[in-house]
Amino acid sequence: MARPSGNLHEQGFNYALARTLRETTAHWREHEHYVICERSGSSGGRARRPDIVIQNPRMPEVVIECAYGGDRDRDAQARLTEEGETGPRFGTAIAVAIPEAFRSMSETEAENALRNGASIGFALLQEKFRFPKAGYILGPVPRLAAMVLAAAVPQSHIEEFAERVAALIDEAAQSLRADLPENRWEKIAKAVHQRSPLNAFRTVLVLWLDAMVVQAHLHEQGRDDIPYLSPEQIYPVKLVQAWKQILTINWYAIFAPAVQVLEVAATQARSSTVDALQKLHEALDIMTQKRLGNYVSIGAELFPKLSDDQKSLAAFYTRPATAELLAALTIHRQDREDWGDHDVTRRIRVADLACGTGTLLRSAYRRIQILHENAGGDADSLITLHKNALEEGLQGTDVNPIAAHLTNSSLAVVGGGEPYGQTHIGWVDAGKPAARGPGLTTGSLEFLETFSVEDLLTKLGSSASGAGQGEPTISVPDRSLDYLLMNPPYSRTRGGQSAFDIAGLSKKERVNCQKRWKYLLRGEPANKIAGMAASFLCLANKKIRAGGRLGFVLPLTAAFSPEWAVTRKMIATDFTDILAISKAGASAGDDALSADTGMGEMLLVAKKKPKTSATAPAPIYCITLREQPLRQGEAGEYARSISEALEVLRKGTADAKNDSERWINSNWIRAGKQELGQIIEFYADAGEPWSPLGALHPDLVAIAVCMVREGVLANMAVLQTSDSDRSSQTTQDDSPKADNKPDMRLPVPMIALEDVFDVGPTHHLIGHIEGNQPIGAFTWTEITRKADAWGKWRALWNADAKTQQSLIVAPTHKGRPYDPVAARNMAKLQGHLHYARGMRWTSQALLAATTQHPCFGGRAWATLIHDDPRVSKAFALWANSLLGLLVHWTQASRTQKGRAPTQIDAIRSMPCPDLPRLNAATLDRAASDFDRLSEQILKPACQAHVDEVRKKIDEAVINMMSLPQPQATETLDALRDAWCAEPTVHGDNRSAIGLLRERDLLDCLVGVHGTEK
Repeated sequence: MARPSGNLHEQGFNYALARTLRETTAHWREHEHYVICERSGSSGGRARRPDIVIQNPRMPEVVIECAYGGDRDRDAQARLTEEGETGPRFGTAIAVAIPEAFRSMSETEAENALRNGASIGFALLQEKFRFPKAGYILGPVPRLAAMVLAAAVPQSHIEEFAERVAALIDEAAQSLRADLPENRWEKIAKAVHQRSPLNAFRTVLVLWLDAMVVQAHLHEQGRDDIPYLSPEQIYPVKLVQAWKQILTINWYAIFAPAVQVLEVAATQARSSTVDALQKLHEALDIMTQKRLGNYVSIGAELFPKLSDDQKSLAAFYTRPATAELLAALTIHRQDREDWGDHDVTRRIRVADLACGTGTLLRSAYRRIQILHENAGGDADSLITLHKNALEEGLQGTDVNPIAAHLTNSSLAVVGGGEPYGQTHIGWVDAGKPAARGPGLTTGSLEFLETFSVEDLLTKLGSSASGAGQGEPTISVPDRSLDYLLMNPPYSRTRGGQSAFDIAGLSKKERVNCQKRWKYLLRGEPANKIAGMAASFLCLANKKIRAGGRLGFVLPLTAAFSPEWAVTRKMIATDFTDILAISKAGASAGDDALSADTGMGEMLLVAKKKPKTSATAPAPIYCITLREQPLRQGEAGEYARSISEALEVLRKGTADAKNDSERWINSNWIRAGKQELGQIIEFYADAGEPWSPLGALHPDLVAIAVCMVREGVLANMAVLQTSDSDRSSQTTQDDSPKADNKPDMRLPVPMIALEDVFDVGPTHHLIGHIEGNQPIGAFTWTEITRKADAWGKWRALWNADAKTQQSLIVAPTHKGRPYDPVAARNMAKLQGHLHYARGMRWTSQALLAATTQHPCFGGRAWATLIHDDPRVSKAFALWANSLLGLLVHWTQASRTQKGRAPTQIDAIRSMPCPDLPRLNAATLDRAASDFDRLSEQILKPACQAHVDEVRKKIDEAVINMMSLPQPQATETLDALRDAWCAEPTVHGDNRSAIGLLRERDLLDCLVGVHGTEK
């Protein structure tokens, strides 16, 4: 009987919450005992009864502990150390903070409030991890349920499993290779389309493990016609018999290739094959005991650790947390009204045309399933939803046939074990003669010219069809896709990468693939030098219908590189609702978006405009995250927090009175008391770099953009005011009121650097270092004696943070002509002024350096040439001032922590003041200031806030730009602190972090136990 109105105890709230939770998913509705909340006694025979336990057999147990206002997580934290039969009982706990408003309700009233969307506070706890770091997420019960389902398995458990299984597979592969006759290696490698025998054997073992996992899953779903995979069955003859029995029912794409290679291996190396299968069964046992089956995709977790194509093909595998974040941001609840219909997956098309092992398609389906369940879907409708998705709704292609097989199986196991017909997941080849046009085929890029591409899985006799009756083509008509999610290959034909470096292709065939790639791109807004990812964005533009959305993982260069400018312009013109997302200080490593990329990455989400809509560029919502979400569940909350912050920002934008100021609109992204990052609304001109991406302080970007576009140094206080307040600061004749500290106008406009200076040649034209491959006009050798710094043919080739600390530096190399004619022609391209090509904020002091005598630049420096030495000296002051560093920071790439690499074309277009327009007296004074400061030692750029010499340079630039005092000095003082605290600037450098801590410029977050984080 419900408790009377008022005075609701925590136990009563627990009952109300448990009943509401049961209604959030189809399986919990069908099996009420999956959500346990006992009125008396203990749970599982334990004296300390948890508030709520989720005991769904398809996932590890999750405990929920509730308290009014939160109890600093004591109960939830204690549950993580509670011992079970084989170790800690719970790997995941949820702490729920009950709002005080529930105290005055009855149990029935509380349940009704929860069912009607009342918000509660909650936080995710796992070993040494809490999200959010402080405070509680506020949201309705379905949001809590989504976190429980996604985060049930701690990421550490998945990683431990993947590492252990990868080691087992590697050991078994070595054994198989040693036991099989060498003349059989090539046959095995050919069967699984791998270039090396060892990688072929690893792939074979992944196929077998994948088949075991699917067999076990199907049997667990209650299919009596699928044999139970007991230890006694783990022998080649019995497995082949079982898998052939399954083939008579369905799942042809999964079991046919596994049978094919198992029969070959078993006849030639029975002992090693049996040993390998036993190791795989051990892995399956781990999955079963830890209930990982629904949370581990064999392709997503294992193939990246075992495959060798990441570096050769620049094909990277999306992390599951990244996929969850991208799917949640791309597929919106508001997109449709029929999510509750089980036929919805027959009406929509979700594709990945470089699907790899299917991580993005799997996450997309899970997202659709959540939307379906939230809209009332039940256990029966889920069966139809999944069948329809495999037969109609999901489309995927890849140039790796094994990846296509693994995609099929990863999608099969997210369903309930029902058979399905033909799928649209297939293998599209590269390197075959094109049906029309020059060159050899290019895989999915063929869709740029055609609607249908041949599916080679059907020719292998292992059709993409579940029932083994596949069609020979996969069709993707133009404007047919509702959602296209992709992590396309980044490969290009320079920088150590070779496009179409695919197993089995010769160098000549790769060249012919590249020729066709160029042919397919004719007229498309993509530069081939940018790599394949830009080409796949053009493909997305063709295939997505009006109102459809793309969700891409891209190299971070997409936001900054000049080679991407034409593609950025296409995105801003043809799409709307554009989100560009990166981590502050994005770099490769354990926190990258993809496995083993070796580069910084970003996410791009956008909605296709109708053809009839205006072509004015849409705003880019540049989202910079303080940390990358690395866990499922956490990633979903990031997506929800981003969406909420974006909605608030857009409402503010709608109220803006002045379009010229709309680009500085921003909003913080928060979860509980944790700041996840921020959004800046940015209007990009004609493909210019998306400068706010990677920046955490919006005013830094606003000030830099103000200088570049309007020739104005904005006062930081003015940036905080509203439009109406700002307009009141000027009189009718636009004269600013001095007491309100208005913006400070520069005396000359900002123009492209190439409009002031001649930019010298690139290093490959200048020459080569002695001992390397001969190229260019000169052969260069390092200067080892100070006396050799002067002389004919000198170059500032290298960056040296230890010696290049003052405005005047010495050349690093001496040369002799390698090509005398080229050497004579290049003599006039020497100069005194040089601009850093690979600025490293954490160690380099100089963005622009000067030499006493003319010399060439080199790999690290580009020479800038001007007839008036005063202009060169004035620029050296500007570039090394905080204002010059800030402009460079917003325009240059942020693909590596603490670095700002800049290509020659980007240097040419780098904004700078039109210095030759300064009057003679100003230029004379600037030259005098340069001479006075030229030998003083500067600290690394990231330490500008504690560098007295840098401050003197800033004062010289303030005078050169005739900026008002003390307003300009106060603004630059504030800018220094904010800029040096940017993660992309300090790059987690130990010295820089220490100096920031001394000045209390880093985050100080009180964590769950009151300690500083």
